[in-house]
Amino acid sequence: FVRVARAWWDSHGQNFETHQEMVPELDHVMAALIDDLKERGLLENTLILFTADHGDMTGDHHLWRKSYAYEASANIPMLLRWPEGLGGNRGQQLPQPVEIRDVLPTFLDAAGASAPDAVEGAGMLSLVRGNTKDWREYIDLEHDVCYDVKNHWTALTDGKRKYIFHAF
Repeated sequence: FVRVARAWWDSHGQNFETHQEMVPELDHVMAALIDDLKERGLLENTLILFTADHGDMTGDHHLWRKSYAYEASANIPMLLRWPEGLGGNRGQQLPQPVEIRDVLPTFLDAAGASAPDAVEGAGMLSLVRGNTKDWREYIDLEHDVCYDVKNHWTALTDGKRKYIFHAF
């Protein structure tokens, strides 16, 4: 076991340490951004949306990189801080599944503009305002062959459960 653990650390330890060091740095940068917006008197006129396009396995299931249907890779943060004038209660954690396609409609909604018909996704401000009745029940995920022919999958999730079909 010790030999296996040492081999893992020698090949992946630096990646893991770097990832762990970036988390507090990101907290620091976000705090500085919010402080700067406050100082300039812009915070209450600014919609802040924090997200990512993918996670990273960082060794979970002995896997690295993105592109897997597991939570470490597929479940990404989606945090909103909006001006009070846009309605809704801040501090909510909602169960509805959201995705990157919802980012543009959210910003358009905040600006008072409608999304063109060709734009997929939905404005997340409707969720924070309590309009959950017509929100999607699930989202689909997919990944074509990239690093390995065996990493070709499609999935469906409601945010609580996930069905994954590996197409190899």
